[in-house]
Amino acid sequence: MMTLSDHPNIVKLKAFREDEDFFYFIMELCEGGELFDRIEAKDYLTEAEAAPVAKMIAKAICMCHVAGVIHRDLKPENFLFLNNQKDSPLKLIDFGFSVFFKPNQRFSDIVGTLSYVAPEMLSQWKRHGPEVDIWSAGVIIYIMLCGHFPFYLDSDLDYDKTTQTTCAILKGDIDFETQPWPQISESAKSLIRQMLERDPKKRLTAQQVLGNY
Repeated sequence: MMTLSDHPNIVKLKAFREDEDFFYFIMELCEGGELFDRIEAKDYLTEAEAAPVAKMIAKAICMCHVAGVIHRDLKPENFLFLNNQKDSPLKLIDFGFSVFFKPNQRFSDIVGTLSYVAPEMLSQWKRHGPEVDIWSAGVIIYIMLCGHFPFYLDSDLDYDKTTQTTCAILKGDIDFETQPWPQISESAKSLIRQMLERDPKKRLTAQQVLGNY
């Protein structure tokens, strides 16, 4: 956080203290609530409402990756609005699963929140890099635009919800048929498809995502 806290879309770490029992992080106050709450309050956002939010998400990820940091737990609950204004800045928080990385370095641990985890983290080899953040951001943008998770959950499978979710992510069939997708632009759907590309080598980078705005 100390390497990232000067970015307008990343929460600022004001100070750090520790005693015999605890670490204390003093961060800027974000009074606007979670991105999750804004989505839930409206069911989903219009494309015009979602676009500036998605751009701020991409800017935060881009800063992380330039600084050599993978967040690894991107989700609507980990983005806070600075205030309650409609055009409030969005701030990325919660770096508990984050890790520093070097070019071409890969990790094999499974971290994050399952619904937003990239398929390579769930595969047999579990090797992943900064591309996992782009996948998670693609899931967030999808949810912003329609209010639900992008992959089909097969209710006919005799599995628990966790296993069903894992199977759906690995299978990767994205729902662009139900409402409100017929009214959403092809450019928005194309962006999401490229962010939810199953092959991490073909997935967009954060800078390429920014180029779409």
